[in-house]
Amino acid sequence: MCSNKHWLNNLFILLLMLMPMVSYGDDWKQAVALDNKLYFYTYSWDNSTSESSYNLWVYDGSSDPSVLKDFENTSINNLQTVGSKLIIYTYEYSSGSSTYSLWVYDPATDTLTEEENLGTSYASNFVVYNSKLYFTTSSYSGYSSYYYLYSYDGETKTYVASLGSSWPSYFTVYNSKLYFTIGSSLKSYNGTTITTEATLSGSANNMIVFDSKLYYTTSSSNSYNLYAYDGTSTTTTPERKAIMGSNWPSNFTVHNDKLYYSQYSK
Repeated sequence: MCSNKHWLNNLFILLLMLMPMVSYGDDWKQAVALDNKLYFYTYSWDNSTSESSYNLWVYDGSSDPSVLKDFENTSINNLQTVGSKLIIYTYEYSSGSSTYSLWVYDPATDTLTEEENLGTSYASNFVVYNSKLYFTTSSYSGYSSYYYLYSYDGETKTYVASLGSSWPSYFTVYNSKLYFTIGSSLKSYNGTTITTEATLSGSANNMIVFDSKLYYTTSSSNSYNLYAYDGTSTTTTPERKAIMGSNWPSNFTVHNDKLYYSQYSK
C-alpha cells in the first residue's frame, strides 16, 4: 500500500504538470511535498550573459507558484524534507573549485538560512532515516578516494562512520535499517553500528523494497539477475528470483503490489 504522503506527493507533481509554466524558458527540476505544499526548483540559462540561474519555488495547489529564493548562479542540486523542514543542497563554483552547502527552510517561521557549509566535499546518496538526513562525502589522498557517512537533523551535521575507499551506493531504508552497498557487500546501519549483511554475486543496482523484501539486480557475463533479500540474520545468501537476460533493466517501481521495470533493447 502506498502511504498518504506518497500519494500527496504524486498529486502535487500532477498539479505542477497541469499548471501553466512558471516562466518561459525555465526548466523545472526536483519536487518534494511538505505540509500540503509543493516545493521545487527551476534552472534557466541566459545566452546573452552566459549565466545560469536557479530559483526555489513553493506551490499551494491553488495560487500561482511563488519564488522563495532566487539563488542566482548558485546551483541547487537536491531537495529533501526532514521533519517539518525543507533541506536544500547547493554548490557554488568559483576560482576553479566548488563550495557545497546545506540550506534550511522552516515553513513555520518562513525563514531560509544557510545552516551548514560543507566546504569542498561533494555530498551524495541523500536519504532520510530515523528523522535525519543521511549522506556521504569523499576526500582524496594520493590516488585514492575515501568515503564518509554523515547525518543532519536540520541543525547539526554529525559524523557517523568511515566507509573505506570503495564507492558506497543505493542507500535504502528497509526493516528499520539503512541498507547500502559497497562493492559486492550488502551493508546495514541500525543507528549505531554498520554490519555486513550479505555477500552479493556482483555489484547491485536498482535497489527497491517490495513484498517485504529488498530487491536488486546484478550483472554477470552480460546477463542480468533479479535477487531478493529478506533481512533475516540467518539468510546470508540472497535468493535469485529471475534471470532477466542480456537487456539492461532500470526504472523499477512498485504499483498495485507488483514490481514493474523497463529493459533496454539493443
